Amino acid sequence: VGNDVLGPISWVVGEYANDLSSPSRTLHSLIDISNVTLPAGTLQLFLQAIPKIFVRVNRDQGLRASWKTETSLLLARVVEFLEALAAHPDLDVQERAIEFLEVLRLSAEALRLDVQEMPFLLASVLPSLFMGLELNPVALSAQKKVVLPPTLHLDEPFNDDLQSLFQ
Repeated sequence: VGNDVLGPISWVVGEYANDLSSPSRTLHSLIDISNVTLPAGTLQLFLQAIPKIFVRVNRDQGLRASWKTETSLLLARVVEFLEALAAHPDLDVQERAIEFLEVLRLSAEALRLDVQEMPFLLASVLPSLFMGLELNPVALSAQKKVVLPPTLHLDEPFNDDLQSLFQ
């Protein structure tokens, strides 16, 4: 039951990566190698969130003097995670992993060159994949047509001891 929420939560953090208080920590949580055993539906959403959060983290690192080292290390970790999913039995997971893997490998290759500035691929091309057109709100009549998953219980608390967790 707990894994059912990980996918939607990862989608939300990917869509709102600019609002994360700790994007680096969030990204490291998503690319933890133990996550490769999660259900395919969850991994599909992880794979959509990872590049968006990577772009956010990379933008922050570009302001530091040690940006090249930090970005190289982070790219290596993301590539390692994507490589583990490149042979996943679910074809959708496999396809998404390979597509992002190729772009990030090119980014890593651009960093290996003796550059003093962030390569164009990392500074502009990769972010442009996730920026630009804003989605319009979905009409209320259309929202009502969306079928809720049977495992989603919005009226039930997900933790009976929630108040004590916040104290």
